[in-house]
Amino acid sequence: MFMNYVSNVIKFLFLQNEYRIVFRSVLLVKFFKILYFGGFGLFLFFRFLVFCWDGITGGYSLAGTYINFFIFLFLLYPLYKFFRFLVSQFVFELRFRDLIYRDLKNFLIGNRFIDEKIDYVPDVRFSFDDYFLIVRFRLDGHIVTKKFGELGEQLSSMFVLSLDSSEQRQGYYIYKFRRSDLVRDDVSSIVNSDTLNFVRDSIVLNDSYSWNFRKCPHGLISGITGSGKTFLFAYFIIVLLKFKAIVKIIDPKRADLAYLEKYFGKDVVYEKNHALRILRESCELIDIRMDGFKGMESYKWGGDYSCYNVSPYFVIFDEAAAFSALLDSKDKKEYDKYVSKIILEGRQAGIFIIFAMQRPDVDFLPGALRDQLGLRIALGSMSNDGYRMVFGSSNVKDLILSDKTAGFYMDMKMDRPKEFYTPYLDIDFIQELEKLISYKKVFNC
Repeated sequence: MFMNYVSNVIKFLFLQNEYRIVFRSVLLVKFFKILYFGGFGLFLFFRFLVFCWDGITGGYSLAGTYINFFIFLFLLYPLYKFFRFLVSQFVFELRFRDLIYRDLKNFLIGNRFIDEKIDYVPDVRFSFDDYFLIVRFRLDGHIVTKKFGELGEQLSSMFVLSLDSSEQRQGYYIYKFRRSDLVRDDVSSIVNSDTLNFVRDSIVLNDSYSWNFRKCPHGLISGITGSGKTFLFAYFIIVLLKFKAIVKIIDPKRADLAYLEKYFGKDVVYEKNHALRILRESCELIDIRMDGFKGMESYKWGGDYSCYNVSPYFVIFDEAAAFSALLDSKDKKEYDKYVSKIILEGRQAGIFIIFAMQRPDVDFLPGALRDQLGLRIALGSMSNDGYRMVFGSSNVKDLILSDKTAGFYMDMKMDRPKEFYTPYLDIDFIQELEKLISYKKVFNC
């Protein structure tokens, strides 16, 4: 307890909210050193003379007291440096700060970001907490600032920290590095609770992010076989049922999700004609709901389904790219029409679709429609082309997984994908599903 108190006091005295990398003129530094050591030596010489004079005369000179005072002032600076060094040996944050400051300064000098001809020095700042290190580069119009958006991999290697995100905002290019390891969050307590422990219309992915499907509608989950897509869908299905959502499932490969036909009946399909039927009915429901909303006395201009106490409706479509590739031209045209309508018009009516596939190629979904998917997730290690298909060509720079069992996620409000572990679900999915289905039958939900 006492040591924590001392540590907090030291942090308060020695740590700041943000640090700016300062480059002092070499001539100014040399001048200061000459002035400091010259002045210190001169006062020591005067003190020696006074000491000799007092010895000769056998008296005491008041000048010696004044000189001692100035010598003490000169000694304050090295004493402060020595005290700070001692403190830094016990407070890791101070050592971390000094290390980052020194590395950034050497990095800027070594990469020639300093223009001595016109006395130009870039404005570079950093801050940190227990979880992240944030480095900001000021975009002031100088030619060297063009390179500030390309430093993620170099800085990550230099700091030996994983790059969490990078973005351009408010005149700065900002890099965010993760100081702590990724943690797989256990969401079992959420699933087991009677009331959801998060914002309405949101699904928790980790302790720092919840997907609000009403604001960022529709989703895409991509990853190789065994990357965890099915288990992530299992978590989504449990949470959606707790939301009293209507869930339709399309599983063309007739795998784990197709087994849920036992519980969902005709709402789980795997045949081509039935899959197209689900998509067609979803599109028809969009028109039915929107016409119904406009006919209500409580109609709210610009409002969505949440204003009318209507349940959200989800189509979960596994291996959608493989399904699309097997369609003939007539069925493909019908499929594209339905999918486009759901993506572009479904949000306000509360109709959502979540795709899952191993690789989302261009034939599956045009780039313009892919960019309308509110949440995009890439599980496991993927090639640059794979990441580009999921997140778009402008968002995949410096994407490197710190753990091959992790993944990246991005919603339409984010500038760059972020790394995460899929939620850990320590429950029996089928047993939990049976309880929810029984509850719905009893209370006719």
